[in-house]
Amino acid sequence: DEVDLELDTNNDIIADAEYILNNKPNIIDSRSVQEYMQGKIPNAINIPWESNIEKDRIFADRDYIANNLKDVDNNIVCYCTHGIRAAHMFASLRLIGKDNVRVYDGSIMDWVSKRLPIE
Repeated sequence: DEVDLELDTNNDIIADAEYILNNKPNIIDSRSVQEYMQGKIPNAINIPWESNIEKDRIFADRDYIANNLKDVDNNIVCYCTHGIRAAHMFASLRLIGKDNVRVYDGSIMDWVSKRLPIE
């Protein structure tokens, strides 16, 4: 069966390198500590995406996530390698009520391909 489907993109939740450079958001690197130590977007803090899940791969309790992310203010951009783990961090932040959050869709791979600075 053929189905007509029309989707809209919500650009308010997507960031790119230009957005980061122009808006100076709080940046969360959702990769592992090892990946973070190999190079990161300047001023990014590392909060591995797995810190917000339980052993059976479900979201941790909201209070646990809120405590884990208590030092993160609004105007947040999450990134990882390609954007998948960043999307999980985005969902964690939205779950605890953060509403000004974006995912850097191209993540570190896009940043590096543009030859932007790495710390």
